[in-house]
Amino acid sequence: MLLRTNVNPSFIITLGLIALALANVSHYLLHRNGRPGTSVTDGVEGFMFGIAIGALLLGVYLRRRRVSKR
Repeated sequence: MLLRTNVNPSFIITLGLIALALANVSHYLLHRNGRPGTSVTDGVEGFMFGIAIGALLLGVYLRRRRVSKR
């Protein structure tokens, strides 16, 4: 359902950038006590970075596909 033709790629890229900002903030908040991260904090951080990268790649893909159809 996400790969519909009427999805605005700018919206997906914006969501990706917001997720990237949240992932960076969570990195700071989860590691500010100076101890190495546990598996849970590393997992949460990795998941958030994965969502951000995936959304950004999808947005770029949709934008490029939209430009090539014109």
